Amino acid sequence: MSPYVNLGLRAPTEDDAKAAAIAALADGLTLVAQDEIGTWQWVPSGLNHCFIPIGSVVITPGVYDPDTGAEITPPVIDDGWHANLAVRSEMTDEVRAAILLHGAAHGVTLDVDTKRVFAT
Repeated sequence: MSPYVNLGLRAPTEDDAKAAAIAALADGLTLVAQDEIGTWQWVPSGLNHCFIPIGSVVITPGVYDPDTGAEITPPVIDDGWHANLAVRSEMTDEVRAAILLHGAAHGVTLDVDTKRVFAT
């Protein structure tokens, strides 16, 4: 078993995701920290996690004319804000609970139908 579990996150906006992450600080989940001027910034990695902001994702790729490159069918975009969070496997239940608890008020959900695949 991998020492890390990859969780997909979705929020309406990045600001919503940060608000949930600020609330989750109370549970010891440190995904954000204030910089020297007090602006909240993502903490991309720590002893127990790796956080990868993504932004919008393509749900269905567009179709394009192979000769001209002209768009035939536009792509379908989920314009919510997405991120991947890899956490140590023994922390998975605790982190899921914190995301569900603090994320609910800010529209943050676990993206269970992730299409992102990473090579190992």
